[in-house]
Amino acid sequence: MKRCRVCGERKPPYAFYAHPSSRDGRCKDCHRAVSRKISVNRVFVDGTYRGMSYKLGIPGGNYRGDEIRRLLTPAYRRLDRLYSTGAGGFVYVINNPAWPDWVKVGMTTDAARRGRDYQTGSPFRDYNMVAFEKVVDRRKVEAALLEDLEAYGRREGEWFQLPVPFVVSRLQYFSQV
Repeated sequence: MKRCRVCGERKPPYAFYAHPSSRDGRCKDCHRAVSRKISVNRVFVDGTYRGMSYKLGIPGGNYRGDEIRRLLTPAYRRLDRLYSTGAGGFVYVINNPAWPDWVKVGMTTDAARRGRDYQTGSPFRDYNMVAFEKVVDRRKVEAALLEDLEAYGRREGEWFQLPVPFVVSRLQYFSQV
């Protein structure tokens, strides 16, 4: 039995990382964890890992890896907040005058942003956020609403061929349940 120098556990020799050119006292689990930690501080460029001081040739500036990380970190934090695993959020109904009989039911953490995002898919910017309701668990409410609406009209994914006022009334009902 050998003792891992990282976690201190005693394990059989086959559970240790073995590299022919080094005497390593880390078990395989600890070796993987340390390797991941090392790669976080490196940038993958042209098929190899480079240190954070490596100059990246990016149009508009020659940035080092650590500068890129510093510039992108606020954006990643914002994405983490937007797409968090928290259950709260909004369930919404959207339609488009090009297809007046069809409505889409969906969920989001930011209803205003979702409405703007839909406009990028249409050259006429004509999607309408008909209604949205703040709910405690957006996934459950959306799933229940989709299942309910399926009994009343034709369904294509999250799009339903149903009257808009009817879908809005069902959304209001399920948001209070």
